[in-house]
Amino acid sequence: MPLSSVYAFVGFGLHLGQNQLAISDFSKSMATTSFTRGGFDNTFAVGGYFYIDAIPFIDLDVEFQASAKDYKLAFSESVSGQGIDSDFGWASATTYLTARKKLIGLGIPLLANAKLHYGVGYNKHVITPMADLDMVEGLLTSASGSLEDGLKKYLEDNTKDVSGFHLQAGLKAKLLMGEVDFIYRYVMAKDLVPDSKGFSSLNLRLGLTF
Repeated sequence: MPLSSVYAFVGFGLHLGQNQLAISDFSKSMATTSFTRGGFDNTFAVGGYFYIDAIPFIDLDVEFQASAKDYKLAFSESVSGQGIDSDFGWASATTYLTARKKLIGLGIPLLANAKLHYGVGYNKHVITPMADLDMVEGLLTSASGSLEDGLKKYLEDNTKDVSGFHLQAGLKAKLLMGEVDFIYRYVMAKDLVPDSKGFSSLNLRLGLTF
């Protein structure tokens, strides 16, 4: 039995997650304009992770994930006759940096082990903005081509950076060189989700350790 299967110093693998966030529907009508934006919830994320377990007392963990979701957008302006009725998308690319520590360990010598762990860390998100009425009206006065195409380009070109902190707890099980890790995480990041200062997520990891 190789020692690396018992005493792992590094690990890496696939990450799958569900972000339990919610963005509400929004509608506004005025004398000459009408705007309706659909909402969405529970975005799915996919990515990868890498950690180092060679430092006393803590593990250092890096995770990358991407997620996306469609939403409906309808806009009409009676004076110009221009409008939009189409699907648009929200997308994010996220990095989590976490310091983790074992809480309780259980194991079968030289074969398998499991542990409860907890951690705290820093997160950084690159996200596309949600379309809003001011954004569309601004494009209506400045765009030379299609309003819909102009809005799509604006959303792509105006991604924003958001950072925050997170707390997490999980259960990791390891058999020989393979591991499965279930993690609950609460993310605190202002301006990431409209009208909310945070959200929770459920995460599953499948990986190898050495």
